[in-house]
Amino acid sequence: YDPSYAARGVAADGIEGNVVKFNHEGKVAKASHGKHVLSKADIERVYGTGPWLPDPERRFVMVCSYFELPLMSIFARLVEAADQGALPLAVPNALSKRAMYPEIAAALCASLEYNFGSFDRGWYFPAIRESPDKYLYRDDSTYDWIAVMREENTRSLIATNSLHPYVNCLMDFLAGKSWRDQFDLTLV
Repeated sequence: YDPSYAARGVAADGIEGNVVKFNHEGKVAKASHGKHVLSKADIERVYGTGPWLPDPERRFVMVCSYFELPLMSIFARLVEAADQGALPLAVPNALSKRAMYPEIAAALCASLEYNFGSFDRGWYFPAIRESPDKYLYRDDSTYDWIAVMREENTRSLIATNSLHPYVNCLMDFLAGKSWRDQFDLTLV
């Protein structure tokens, strides 16, 4: 895993095996094949100059949250491995490398659903639940600051797209069992 490679707002192209970044018009602004950055000319050759979003064919696997960041690094490395013939291929022919890209993208989607679709499956959530102190750093100064704001009648809220049991687990560890009392509104 290469944390410097990961960025929110990128997508895995399951057809070309590229990691792409869209601009505000839905056009491909940046792309790489594996870790190799594509030139503007290569991007235009592959994607043209028109918009690709919205994506009704579900060609792209979008990375929108911090949970998914490692997936683009993994996707890029698997594409490189497929290109080098280092992955076992079911169909040994000239098209088999390219045929692996949709399979890699589908496996990433399945991994996301399995590992992040339920608080009871996979390895990530159970590990956090069993030993939050191993993975989380508790900094009381944040919650002290929230308490000072509350004393000054400042409203506070917490909003997240994470699963409710996950938020409870994290916040119970980080802020104590009464963490909900520190916020006027909680959106999970």
